[in-house]
Amino acid sequence: MDKKEEVREESNGPVEKQVVINKEQDKGEKVYIDLEGKSGSEEYERALVPEDAYNGTILSVGLQEMKAYKAEGTIKKLLISILLDGQKDANGNEISLPMFVKPTISKAYSPSVSNSKLYDILEKCNLLGEVGRMTGELELLDALRAFLESRLQGKSVRVEVKTTNKNNPDKVSYSSIKSILRFVPQEAK
Repeated sequence: MDKKEEVREESNGPVEKQVVINKEQDKGEKVYIDLEGKSGSEEYERALVPEDAYNGTILSVGLQEMKAYKAEGTIKKLLISILLDGQKDANGNEISLPMFVKPTISKAYSPSVSNSKLYDILEKCNLLGEVGRMTGELELLDALRAFLESRLQGKSVRVEVKTTNKNNPDKVSYSSIKSILRFVPQEAK
């Protein structure tokens, strides 16, 4: 018998029946439903641009299955794709860079702790109030992803770019977005 299951016997006279209770269901665990056969991860291109601040536009918000840092297994992170203004690769294609964000919205509770990256993004684009009103609806990861995409897609931003693997000669260096510095008003573009 599986550790997660408990057997209860009920007796109502001459007939005995067993009821199997799954502890996972009792805890209210979320169920992953995939009717389209998607892998659950977005692909992203790896480009290299100098570390600096750039203007850009948010193209999409997806989910990316990633190896857990200093742990076994994988975790899902939000993948925000940002098209950099005026940057092209060697073939003349526009460059979009990924920004990986944990799906955690938390405010710092003391000066020695920082806000979560997603909290800072929501604060910069004035969405914290809306998130507060929709807390129950945004508990599922895909609902949060859809909410963020509907509110952020097409927004102009100023971003800070970092280089991953720049000090590791055994791995290919590539750029990603370290942080969104601010949201740029549309008329200022």
